[in-house]
Amino acid sequence: MKKLNKISGVLFLFIICLSCRGNASEEYHAPDSSQKSVPIEQASNTNDEKAFRQMLQQLKIQLKNKNLDASSAFLNFPFFTAKASEENSSGEAAVDPIAQSEFNQYKSDVFNTDILRLMPKQTEEQLSEIDEKTDDPYYRKLAKLTDKGSHLYEVYFQYPEKGTNAESFFGFVFGKIKGKYKAIAMYSKWPIK
Repeated sequence: MKKLNKISGVLFLFIICLSCRGNASEEYHAPDSSQKSVPIEQASNTNDEKAFRQMLQQLKIQLKNKNLDASSAFLNFPFFTAKASEENSSGEAAVDPIAQSEFNQYKSDVFNTDILRLMPKQTEEQLSEIDEKTDDPYYRKLAKLTDKGSHLYEVYFQYPEKGTNAESFFGFVFGKIKGKYKAIAMYSKWPIK
């Protein structure tokens, strides 16, 4: 009986130590100042983030319903459809814009079957906020089109191509123009124009 009481006492102390230890791990730790990117949940401009997320949710609904014409309302025109090649002296700048009058011609390419399949399933894993101090000419060019002080966001997917061992990708960049968030550019493995 004494042995059983000793074991019970030891177990009781062990459980208390574990619960105390759990509370100790919840103490505050200052953020690492060497981090370059801020998680999207901690974006400094919550109004921008909220407006962007609302627009993205509406776009995803239209794409899920395969309503390409309604989806065009979420694009800013001219809408850039590629990054310049590395051989191009201008660097990785946004190129191959399509005008609103050209949307019908290119809508099945802008919103191809992979985009229609994947975009509605977008999660936080595919979402990022572009650092406003980026040196990347592609994002700097796009940022010049947006409202001053607003943020750029990107949805990026990398996925296996069907029937092959190859991978494909696409990305949409969103910015606030005249007070509203819209997709301002996209890029993918295969050119649209």
